[in-house]
Order: sequence, then structure tokens, then C-alpha cells
Amino acid sequence: MFATNIKRVLKGGFLNFWRNGVVSLSSILVMVIALFIIGSGILISAFLNATVEDLQKKVDVNVYLLADATEAEAITLQKSIEVLPEVSFVEYVPKEQVLLDFRARHEND
Repeated sequence: MFATNIKRVLKGGFLNFWRNGVVSLSSILVMVIALFIIGSGILISAFLNATVEDLQKKVDVNVYLLADATEAEAITLQKSIEVLPEVSFVEYVPKEQVLLDFRARHEND
């Protein structure tokens, strides 16, 4: 009895699917487009999340001090920046070293 009912339901479904071909193809097309849009949204979201995570790891900030700032003030500033939880690395470069690096980088300009 149960097998007969299943057989009738499937037979009726395929028969109606065949008779209403345009409606069936339209509904399949709508489903394919909807699934494509949903899949594309998920893929774009995952790509953007990965890109944002990479960019957050690559943030780099340079701080330049006034020419009359003392080295003690620079060290104090360095230590206060190192305490911040979002800072992973702090490097103090004296102005003489920066000038030498600048000249070496731009000697052919």
C-alpha cells in the first residue's frame, strides 16, 4: 500500500513536470539563480573577511618627532606606545640613522 502511494505520487509529479515544461524550467531557472546569488554572497564574504584579516596584520605606522625633541622624550614615548595592547612592535630609530638611510636610498635621485 505504502509503495503504491509513493509510486503514484512520483508518477503524478513527473507527469505534471512533463506537461508544464515552461513553468518547470522557469522554476528551476529561478532556483539556480537564487542559489548562485547566495553562493556568490558567501564566497565574497569569506574573501573579504580574509582580506580584512590580512590588512589588519599589515598596518604600519611611522611617528616622526620634532627636531628639538630629546632622546629621553623619544624613549618615554616609545615605552608608552609599547604598552598599548594593539601594538606588536615598536622600533626607535635615531634621526642620524634616518638621515643616513634616506641618503643611501636616494643617492641616485
